[in-house]
Amino acid sequence: MRPAAAHDAGFASRAVAADSAYGDQDGYRCGLADAGLPFVMALRPLHGTWARPDQAHTPVDAARVLTWSGPRNPGDWHAVIRTFRDGHTETWWAADATLGWWGPDGTTRLVVATADPATRTPYSTGDGRRTAAALRKTSRIRAR
Repeated sequence: MRPAAAHDAGFASRAVAADSAYGDQDGYRCGLADAGLPFVMALRPLHGTWARPDQAHTPVDAARVLTWSGPRNPGDWHAVIRTFRDGHTETWWAADATLGWWGPDGTTRLVVATADPATRTPYSTGDGRRTAAALRKTSRIRAR
């Protein structure tokens, strides 16, 4: 069921959450916005958008301009402790970024997440699902 149709049918939720298979679909995101539904979506790190030549064109580009001087002086980044199903934890890092009309000053926020802000490697662990999971957890934490 489409999220807008679910909403119209009386299903209640605080937000629609989706992975990058849906997050990269402009029409899907626009449909949610038009229906007035809040959403959290993962984007692929190289999801491109139109921008001026001197501006970021992908989430990776947006992350590159964020400041980072190490864990003791993280600059724009915020530590996020991830707990995995097996119980172990890892420190990941998340930050508000600007990409086109997305950003902390726009109507839609862009939060980038990585295990290593020093390299800003989009798939620091080789598993894009972990980056999406960190983004969803960060969004829940920051929304409180």
